[in-house]
Amino acid sequence: MLRKDRRRASTDARLELRRQVVELRSMGKKLVEISAITGYARSYCSTLLKKLGAEPERLEVLPRGGRPKGSKRALSAKDERAAQRLICGKFPDQLQLPFALWTRVAICELIRVRFGVKLSVPVEHINLDNRRHS
Repeated sequence: MLRKDRRRASTDARLELRRQVVELRSMGKKLVEISAITGYARSYCSTLLKKLGAEPERLEVLPRGGRPKGSKRALSAKDERAAQRLICGKFPDQLQLPFALWTRVAICELIRVRFGVKLSVPVEHINLDNRRHS
């Protein structure tokens, strides 16, 4: 059986599902039944209920998972914007780089020369994706 991925659900939808987990547990349902009804994994339901303990009102203030946006980045936001302006405004050969067009390798070299940060090509690929979607 395929489960829906609840990680991409909106904050309100996830909050409502969490409320449902707490309510179903207070009605005496087993974790397996709660899991089947809500679509959450049984282990997640168990962890959620343990975190809340005897205080279900804490449900509203549970932090969102994952690392904070912008943390663990090789360049600061200011440096990223500066690199974007250089990439969008000029060709690599205008910046004394040995490339005709912007490629991942060319961008890595620009960042290494201008900002002193050595990136691998796959990391730069991830950074480019982050810039497009932020």
